[in-house]
Amino acid sequence: MKKTIYLTALLAFSMQSMAQTPALNQAQDEAIKALLAPYSDCVSADIVGESSAFSQGVSLVLREQHLPQCWEGKGDPNTSPVFMHADIDRFGRVFEANVIEGGNLTLLTPTTDSHKTIDDIANWSHPTKAVFVKYGIEVLRLELLANKTYPIFTVSDNPLFGGKTSKRRKALFKALLKANAQWDFAITTESGQQFFVEGKKRRVPEW
Repeated sequence: MKKTIYLTALLAFSMQSMAQTPALNQAQDEAIKALLAPYSDCVSADIVGESSAFSQGVSLVLREQHLPQCWEGKGDPNTSPVFMHADIDRFGRVFEANVIEGGNLTLLTPTTDSHKTIDDIANWSHPTKAVFVKYGIEVLRLELLANKTYPIFTVSDNPLFGGKTSKRRKALFKALLKANAQWDFAITTESGQQFFVEGKKRRVPEW
């Protein structure tokens, strides 16, 4: 069941709303408040617990609220257009969904976040590179987010990523976690498949 949550100026959920929405942990609750804080009551969040890409995650649809004090008074008050689609994992990390690109998720980070993009893979050196080579997977691009602690590997399509989870795919992810010192990472294939792998270490962006 989906329920629209409106945050008051004090950013507090009503008891009635909380009772009818999927259970949120503290990290997710704080992430939603931080996500909506800049917009006061001009943006609402439809929370759908069952459709998240993450285990114990929540999926959101943020919508504009055309109240007199919002958006310089512009917009039809009878409509609530989509502002953003997002997923929040159990650690409170917010991932924006790009609906145009099939719903691919990108980790949102504050403007103060230190990040890096590596396109020159030939001259890139890291223990994870040898793992990809061993499994015959070509790395096309690498993004480092969350103060360069969260790598997102864009790789070529490979049969290993197709179908149901296999022992070989599990072995790949295990080897990559070891090579990445147990830090979380994500893989995106050329065709848009995404895999989010949890290790034992992570940095959650602070807003």
